[in-house]
Amino acid sequence: MNVQARVPGVLATLAIAFALGCGGGATQDAGDTDTPVPADVLADLHGSDVQSDLARDPGPVDPGPDAPADFLGDDVPPADLPADLLSGDDGPGDPGVNPCPRLPAAADRDRFVVTSFPYQDAQGKASDWALIRLSAKGVLSDLGPRFQMGPAFDGDVAFTPDGQVGIAVQDDGTLGVFRIDPVAGSAVVVHAGFAGGFSASRVLMGPEGDHALVLDTEWRDASGATDRGGGVYRVDIGCDGTLTDRGMVMPAKLPAALLRIPTRPDRVVLAARDVLGVLTGGDLHLLSWGNPPVVRHSVQTLGDDSNVDGFAITPDGRYVLQGDTGMFATHGVAVAEVVGETLVPRQFLTPIGNPAAIVVAPAGGTVLVAGAYEPDDLWILDRTDATPETPFTIRGPVDYVGGGSQLPTAMVMLDRGPLAGRVLVTEVEGIRQVDLKPDGTVQDLGIFTLGGGTTGMPAALGVQP
Repeated sequence: MNVQARVPGVLATLAIAFALGCGGGATQDAGDTDTPVPADVLADLHGSDVQSDLARDPGPVDPGPDAPADFLGDDVPPADLPADLLSGDDGPGDPGVNPCPRLPAAADRDRFVVTSFPYQDAQGKASDWALIRLSAKGVLSDLGPRFQMGPAFDGDVAFTPDGQVGIAVQDDGTLGVFRIDPVAGSAVVVHAGFAGGFSASRVLMGPEGDHALVLDTEWRDASGATDRGGGVYRVDIGCDGTLTDRGMVMPAKLPAALLRIPTRPDRVVLAARDVLGVLTGGDLHLLSWGNPPVVRHSVQTLGDDSNVDGFAITPDGRYVLQGDTGMFATHGVAVAEVVGETLVPRQFLTPIGNPAAIVVAPAGGTVLVAGAYEPDDLWILDRTDATPETPFTIRGPVDYVGGGSQLPTAMVMLDRGPLAGRVLVTEVEGIRQVDLKPDGTVQDLGIFTLGGGTTGMPAALGVQP
């Protein structure tokens, strides 16, 4: 099971059908299986209201008599993990000093957006990517020439802090890596398809840009090996963008998402069926990210048929939001609170069809959820700390400019500078921009179209930080 392969055949079919009637020029105005989802299954994917944590889940799961004694925090890494993967100051896998510091670029500069174009008029997958300029004032322009890496049907592109190296998860589990020439405004492909000891499903950039963590959303290796199978891996990033596979950092079953807590850089939250020695007791885990990593707490937040896709943490580090896109699960957003060294399930918000991506405004508490289909919409969630048991409510879909949503797929947001809160979303015709303002206002800025037709539909997306 690969989190990036949540039902790309369905999305592709819907998107291509939509695109057959689409056209237009570049003006400012949005995998692995082709198995269709039966209509009766789609009909059962949605609930009817917001469920509290008591209705959805009774709270932390009792690990039971067979659970390891370290369930609440004395976990240690397997003995056969390489020692140098568990050294350094910024967590597991830091082998030493960064030889090429990647300092953040100016927050008020022009940036480049990157997107994939994986669809072809005929059957098959395209390996095309392109850069688009985003001005300091927030205007998209200058769709650049296409370059080739590998097909990617969804997901975010991770950038180094200086915005010079981008890493994308591709349909075959490889990583596409490129550098951006800021003068020429072009991409230089470093790896068209870097194949490590993993099948990549998601990438988390290291804070210094010298390495990235790669999630392999598979089951653990049946033999207990720590050089393959489900888990979190590390790749080092050379000064020229070249990757080196450093191996597995920690084993896990179906790890779907991993993020650092913004206010506590020594803590991370992982969505997985198990991790390290914690084999039962939850699907959401709080870990201290040190040498070695330690599972501090685990809690059950979703059902057995769940599949976590959208994943976000509020800027104050208080709430974790998970989008459940499981084929046989009720689609919606689960909310858990980080309380000290524990995770507390709070609520489940539904109906939100296929919550493929989630972003949280840098200020104001507004959340935007990309519901990719059934129905396809951009949903606004509001945060109210006055009701801590149910801190979020569904405001409703975005008030669109010039027509409704068009199967939103990937979504990224700028979190600093004059454009902080600017969200970019890939849709059938192009890239939509939405502003999440500090006062809670959500403003749709329309779609920058990318040529129309099947070959002009964007999918995976990234923007320089």
